[in-house]
Amino acid sequence: MNNNETSLKASNLTKINGYEIKDERKNNDKQLRTVGIKQLLLTYFMLFIQIIIFLVSAGHITMRAWIFFGASFLHCSVSIAVQCKFNPELLVDRLKRKREGSKLWDEVLMRVSNLTMLIAIPIIAGLDVGRFHWSNLDVHFVTLGLVLLTVSSVLLNWAMIVNPFLNQLLEYRKIEDTR
Repeated sequence: MNNNETSLKASNLTKINGYEIKDERKNNDKQLRTVGIKQLLLTYFMLFIQIIIFLVSAGHITMRAWIFFGASFLHCSVSIAVQCKFNPELLVDRLKRKREGSKLWDEVLMRVSNLTMLIAIPIIAGLDVGRFHWSNLDVHFVTLGLVLLTVSSVLLNWAMIVNPFLNQLLEYRKIEDTR
């Protein structure tokens, strides 16, 4: 390896047919890894909050709750890994607080939906399972629920892979009249 090749590798330049081309893959891989880690940490933090809320409202945690939270943990981990591999731009977009082109009502609706998932569902489920026993589901329903969670996870990840424009919020863009 001569000095010219060494300096090209150090500066992330690749020589193709006599032209020096900047190779962004090293920087891009690091950014994607950082985005994936941020998304995992955020997801695990929210799941931890759900477990705490459920535990406080139920008074104790049952085996079914651990199965549910374990399945949720697995679902989130696999989904983020798949998206990091096949559609990392979507992960980058989902980490943004304010998205370009979105309307206020859509932002509010998304936040309310997220808070419902994060707070209201674990509270109601905890009160049901731990304190008031409003429902009593057989083991067959738990199994069916895990199967449906798996199927929905596969379908959701497939949709996010094949549709690069899939997003949580609607984006409004002006279309220029070309006539």
